[in-house]
Amino acid sequence: MPSVGIRIWGNSHLAPQREVESGVNDIIVINVNGTDYTIVLDAGSYISSHEHVTSSFVQHVNDKLIEVGCPVIAKVGGIHDDQPRTVLLFETSESSERVTMSIEGPGAVEFIGDAPYQTVPAVEETQIDGLPSKVAARGTGMISLTGEIGVS
Repeated sequence: MPSVGIRIWGNSHLAPQREVESGVNDIIVINVNGTDYTIVLDAGSYISSHEHVTSSFVQHVNDKLIEVGCPVIAKVGGIHDDQPRTVLLFETSESSERVTMSIEGPGAVEFIGDAPYQTVPAVEETQIDGLPSKVAARGTGMISLTGEIGVS
């Protein structure tokens, strides 16, 4: 599994057309490891597509994150529960379990919701040695694996 940073999943549906208004929902403050990164979104209308999992809004947020040097990327995410929806998600570029992230500001409330849908901790890629390199199949339809794995 590749390494991934902390992920904060929005709970607010990315509508097909999303409006950003100056002084209303244009400011998002992302805190990573105690450092605030404030982004100010440009007022305008942004398009998102659930079918194509794309969003000019998410691309604009990423452009602003890069401008301020924030070690976070925005992505389009899909939530598949009782109310399937396309949402905004933020992920840190650092995958250490020591990394912290929080998001606030009027834009955060508007585009993530009052509370995130989910916050997923960072996952670091781990190499596991000593796993079996062969899989043997018998005519019984059963698969036999030999080897040991330990978790420490």
